[in-house]
Amino acid sequence: MRGRLGLALGSALALLGCAKVPVAQAEKICLTRVQEARPISGSVGLGVRDGKPATAYDVKLGISTDTFRDPSEVYKNCVYQYSGQLPQTPLYDR
Repeated sequence: MRGRLGLALGSALALLGCAKVPVAQAEKICLTRVQEARPISGSVGLGVRDGKPATAYDVKLGISTDTFRDPSEVYKNCVYQYSGQLPQTPLYDR
């Protein structure tokens, strides 16, 4: 978790300064992005007290913006956006 936070913070700072990052760093950032892009995720919770359903419930639903795109294209475009260069290692060779 700490590594991801540092990576995300470093990425955000690089983008804010309009500075490009090295290709290897961009590949790591984008690989994480592609791996964490889940088509649809969610959870539902219902509170129970004394064996009876309570009135409290919780519903969460998440849909990635990359859900219906080719992961290889998402990766390639992401690396290019961060570094200004195409990936040295294609996604499916990792």
